[in-house]
Amino acid sequence: MQYEVPVNMSSLDLVSTELAATLDEATDAFEEYISDTDKLDKLKDCAQLSWQIAGTLDLIQVPGAALLARNIEQALQSCCASGRGPNEKQAEALSTSLFVLPRYLESVASRQSDIAVILLPQVNELRAAHGKEPLYEHAQLGLKLPQFSREFSLEVPVQAGTPDQETLKRLRHMYQVGLLGVLRDSQVSLHLRLMFRAVQRLCALIPPGEAQRFWLLGNAVLDAFQERRLAINSTRRRIFTVLDKAFRSLSSDPQKLTVVPDAPACEQEMLYLLQISDSAPESIAGRLLKAADIAPLDVTDRDMQVAMQRMFGPGLDAMSTVIRELREELRNATDMLEILMQSGRTDEEEVAPLCQILVQLGGILQVLGLPTLARYARAQADQARALKDMDHTATLAALPNIADAILFIQHSLDNLERNPGAVEDLDDLTPDRQLQISSMSQLETSRLLVFKESESGISLAKRAISAYVDSDYDIAHIYNVGTTLNSIRGAFHVLTMGRITRVLTAAVTFVNDFVEKRDMRSPDKAKLLLETLADALISVEYYLTELSRHHRADEELLSLAEESLKALGYQVKPA
Repeated sequence: MQYEVPVNMSSLDLVSTELAATLDEATDAFEEYISDTDKLDKLKDCAQLSWQIAGTLDLIQVPGAALLARNIEQALQSCCASGRGPNEKQAEALSTSLFVLPRYLESVASRQSDIAVILLPQVNELRAAHGKEPLYEHAQLGLKLPQFSREFSLEVPVQAGTPDQETLKRLRHMYQVGLLGVLRDSQVSLHLRLMFRAVQRLCALIPPGEAQRFWLLGNAVLDAFQERRLAINSTRRRIFTVLDKAFRSLSSDPQKLTVVPDAPACEQEMLYLLQISDSAPESIAGRLLKAADIAPLDVTDRDMQVAMQRMFGPGLDAMSTVIRELREELRNATDMLEILMQSGRTDEEEVAPLCQILVQLGGILQVLGLPTLARYARAQADQARALKDMDHTATLAALPNIADAILFIQHSLDNLERNPGAVEDLDDLTPDRQLQISSMSQLETSRLLVFKESESGISLAKRAISAYVDSDYDIAHIYNVGTTLNSIRGAFHVLTMGRITRVLTAAVTFVNDFVEKRDMRSPDKAKLLLETLADALISVEYYLTELSRHHRADEELLSLAEESLKALGYQVKPA
């Protein structure tokens, strides 16, 4: 199963600006059509732009985003062909899809990977609005699942007696009432229990065999839904309706009790849902998995729901803007703490502004989708309020703790700005975890400084080489290049980044040898050698740029640098 597909960030960066502009243009065209439905040409423009977007995403291999863009384009083309434009339901699905797509691309950029399955609910909302069959999650993940009814031997005892048609009709009616409640989003938990009860009773009426196993699987999946181990979305509602169709067939003809419903894809999807449900071992779903010896998948439905929820939260640009503003508030809080520590006063008038900042901070963090960090900030406000009832000694002991907490919030926000995909790291704020997050933030800040200084050093070395050639090979221009590169090499050695250290070691050796033997080469030969060195340095520079922006880089860039140095006769030593 390939749940997460790595994305080539160099390719994405190359097209990101143009892609964002095209997305904005498509959204504007659609909104203009919605405001004046006589402008069908705007709908056609949106369809054409969506086609371009889908093609670009296919080209740079972001399959999830490409799938949504392609479905947007097909839906728009269908509306244009009808000459009527989208109805209300179709327009809503298209509008939401155009909102989700750029958010999803932001999450791809932060994770540096594509998780197509989390887009399927939106894709299927769009497909359903336009009368197309839904896509199942297991198929999107490329899972080759067995037919549970045919390939397993699980069974339960059958109830004595022959089930009559009236009983089957009554159970089907029970299921139908539950299904209607779920589809209307009315008291979903209660109605899921009705559906579960109906299928559970049905399983006891079917003789052991393939048909019974099909319904046992359906029963276990409904159990996972009612236990809230699985979220309901448009794709999964489709499963409920498939089961209802099979139920209707049984209630009209009891002779079909031993016939497996003709829904192989639905059956495979139910098995997949059980595997991602993370159901408790003692639950019906957990017991069925254990009895059938079916292993759960590495990913859970909760993981997917968290990723989906983040797509509908504040975008990366909005989050970065808010974080910058929060830093100013945190600095104000730190200044207030210093004043309190110096003055020793903790009366209501002195403490109230600090409490207000911390409460506001908690509210903003909640809006950003950081509930654990929001509670942590509000807890510090409670600690600050308690200062006014403390004596001087207790106050001096409590103030540093609040200061440490504010510093931790600062480190957490720094981590988020660098890596928006690290939100789940803030779900568990034990003391050890807080220490780890703060340490990681300080280390990452140091690493980024090294990367930026190293980029400057590489640029300086390249300019020196250009000046050397332009000045008719005045050695003064490159005399210090070896020293500059060696200082960069030392920084990466300290960071234990072995491969780039070895590349720079070879580059330093070449430069030093070049300076020593400068009189032994013709100008043309010297220029050719320095051009090849520049190739290596450019590859290193691009590698550092990717590290600064994405915290990891394409190792092929270092391979290019190694090839250039090898061409110079300076083989990079293996680890």
